[in-house]
Amino acid sequence: MNVSQISQQQTSVIDFISSTGQQKVLTSLAGTETLRAIRAGALTSLSFYQCIVCEDVHSKPLQTRCCETVLCASCYNQLTIPKVCPNDRKPFTNTPSGDLKPMGRIANNQIERLLEQFTDIQATGTDTSKSEAQQAALAALEDQPASGTAIPEPSRPVSSRVDLSSAMEIGTIIPIFGRGAPQASLIPSAGTRSLSNNINTPDPFDSISETLHQIYQISTSLLEPRPPYRIREYPLDQIMGLDIFTRHGEIVLTEQLPQLQNTVSVTASTDPEILGNGYLKIAPRGFFSDVTVKLPQAFAQPLKIVNFMGHVTTDNGYRIKHGGSILANMGNIRIAVDSARVKVETMGPNSEVTVANHNEALGRRTELSVRSLSGIIYVTD
Repeated sequence: MNVSQISQQQTSVIDFISSTGQQKVLTSLAGTETLRAIRAGALTSLSFYQCIVCEDVHSKPLQTRCCETVLCASCYNQLTIPKVCPNDRKPFTNTPSGDLKPMGRIANNQIERLLEQFTDIQATGTDTSKSEAQQAALAALEDQPASGTAIPEPSRPVSSRVDLSSAMEIGTIIPIFGRGAPQASLIPSAGTRSLSNNINTPDPFDSISETLHQIYQISTSLLEPRPPYRIREYPLDQIMGLDIFTRHGEIVLTEQLPQLQNTVSVTASTDPEILGNGYLKIAPRGFFSDVTVKLPQAFAQPLKIVNFMGHVTTDNGYRIKHGGSILANMGNIRIAVDSARVKVETMGPNSEVTVANHNEALGRRTELSVRSLSGIIYVTD
């Protein structure tokens, strides 16, 4: 089961294994309606860390180097030789160091935060063999001594502003948020429409998730370049909806050019696919990939958008004209809607809806569910 498939499911139960081997069955099936909703969102996020074979979640997950699919060390060790990737069937090198890599501190911290929603759930047992295999692989990959307990991570306060001096000294290029297609600069231009128009100036829509996002982009820009992007165009009358999923990147819906009002244009690192139901499926491979979709004014089809780590925005005057769902696990959502056609329901720690008829009954409008687990939601018309 790959990540894009997992994102389309309603996850209600996940098996978790700690670094010391404790097993927990995490569920959203019990508790108050509010608690079930919160836990359901947390489980959806945790499902991105499920091993593709056993579907367990480890506190410090591993992923394949070939396609970055989550694969735990125990399942890797049990693959028959010659080993191949369970996801894309590419040949492995048959060595953990050549085939696997840690997902890293950002993923580990995200898992730790999500587990805070399940502190009352007791361990159901232990699986030391799986945890020891995971810890041994992590120690080898990180060049650290293996241990039966997790190596504690330093705890430090996160500043509300990123210090860019060290990045500028080594020439790091920082992608500007909310622009989708690959463009970068050390200083945002005056016309850039993003959640933070100037990184050094306080902004009412800033959040810790924004800071974490910037820090992660600074660090990964040195190690993993952005994939090549291509533009693909599709006739408007063939598209019955949008189904977009990214693991890390920006998703931008923007107004199509006047001369292309019968065309939907997609800028992404992987070619989209028109599904049997007419939905245009956009699911870039790799951990780091942006998506920009240019939509004609007449486009009024359902949306299904999931962004694991990044922002979702509308740009260039485009307004969403049909309901559906938008989820940003670790990022902000800033969108404009046609309030005559769409009624917005939000769920998140901080949201602001400035829509004229927001409190009116649904009527003939379609409902758009907007959720962000750790970011800010801002909706306008």
